Amino acid sequence: MHKTAAEIVNLTVANSLRPFLTGLGFRSGPGRSFLRKVPGGITQRIVFQLVRAREDPELNIYFGIGFEALRPIEARWKSISPAEASNSQLGDSVGHVSPPFRFRSLPVVNADQLAEACLDELTNNVLPFLVRHSDLSTAVECWDGDYPYGRVNARIFGPLGRLALGDVAGGIASAYLHQRRLESMGADADVIDEQKRLAAFIRDYRAARRQPEVP
Repeated sequence: MHKTAAEIVNLTVANSLRPFLTGLGFRSGPGRSFLRKVPGGITQRIVFQLVRAREDPELNIYFGIGFEALRPIEARWKSISPAEASNSQLGDSVGHVSPPFRFRSLPVVNADQLAEACLDELTNNVLPFLVRHSDLSTAVECWDGDYPYGRVNARIFGPLGRLALGDVAGGIASAYLHQRRLESMGADADVIDEQKRLAAFIRDYRAARRQPEVP
């Protein structure tokens, strides 16, 4: 009997991916997602997303790392509640962490072939990235570094990450580093101005925390 793309993906997750990932300490999350908590208030996430389910179906693999220490700082920067802050601050799609550093999806043909392809990506690309960057001091080097793939909100989380580590001067320098990069790319003035406001926020954030409480 012919299986739909969704049935093939669900079979792959149930028979291959879930046993593999739960054996490594991950637990099932919403949808086709898996989460693993590691010491230091850090959560690793892997998500399997089916696209074009009815015509040329493909599976995308996304992954991310969430740093709990960043959430209250991000919330204050954005004037939102900590509950609304980002669950994952560092992450990407699987194609952007290995050559040729371009987005790629996995064709959904049958469960055995898909399982083999997913396990290969997880073992060789996703899991090593999660292990390597599940430390805030390492993550800030990634956000501020010159990696050949895009890192969503690196210009925000690089400075805020250094602030979370207590490095105020480094956080301000990171904000200006990303400002110079944006200027070199011809970014809009409002985007560049945001980096200036971020540098001022970092300076004021630490100053405010040093203020003694009024009895």
